[in-house]
Order: sequence, then structure tokens, then C-alpha cells
Amino acid sequence: MTDTTDTTDTTDTTPVGVFNRCMELLLVNDIPTFLTLVHPDAVMEFPFTPPGRPRRIEGGEAVREYFMNYSRMMGTSEVTDLTVHETKDPEVLVIEFAGTSTATATGEQVDLAFVSVLRVRDGLVLHYRDYWNPLTTLALSNEAPPGAEV
Repeated sequence: MTDTTDTTDTTDTTPVGVFNRCMELLLVNDIPTFLTLVHPDAVMEFPFTPPGRPRRIEGGEAVREYFMNYSRMMGTSEVTDLTVHETKDPEVLVIEFAGTSTATATGEQVDLAFVSVLRVRDGLVLHYRDYWNPLTTLALSNEAPPGAEV
């Protein structure tokens, strides 16, 4: 089956539109275009990240560098169980989703589940807070503690 995803439409600058666009681009591994949706003052937070990994990344350039490095290690191949919750704040979404990612070096797949809080301003991702189980991706690199439940 041929992928007919149109990755050129950037007209919907609402938080839902920007999130959908981000997901489309990640699924076709178009990281450079995905990164054009990052606000210059962007912040990413990972409250449950393991020691030695960044909990907070500040600034659009730092976020871009993080994603370019991350995308070299792992790619998203599927998103499932997606629920988007709009909030009273028109810039903010709470997103629940699951997905499958693939380790670039080994081709091994891992199932991930997320709850994310996204703030979009001026059609760009300003703030992204990601709640997920980091042991799943550490397992791909054999960094998970022995006996850890992933």
C-alpha cells in the first residue's frame, strides 16, 4: 500500500491541528519538518526520566537537537488508542495515546503508552510535558534495571 500522507498542509494552527500535524510527520519520520513546528521558546519536560537523562529541555534549539538525536535512535511506527482532551485553556491539550517505536540500530519494537500535556502558541509547540514509562525505551538499549517491569 502506498503512503499518501500529505505532509505539506500547515494551515490548522489550533492545538489539535498542530498535534495532528506533529503525529503525521513523526509517523513518516519527517523530523526536519516536524521540528519547524517547535516554538523558539519551547520547553520539553520528562518528569519520570531515569538518572542521566534530561528532565527539562529549554529553548527551541535545544529541543531540536534533542529530537534529532532521539530520532537517530528510535522511530515511531504506529499510534493507537488516541484520545485528545481539549481544556478550558485554549492553548492546552491533554493527550492519551499508545504507540509502537522501533530501535534504529536493532529493528526491535517496543510498545509505549503516554499521557502528554501540550501547549501550542502561534501555531507552534511551546511546551510539552510527557508522562511515560522510560523503562520501555531503556530496555531497547539494555539499560533497564534487571527484573524491571516494562
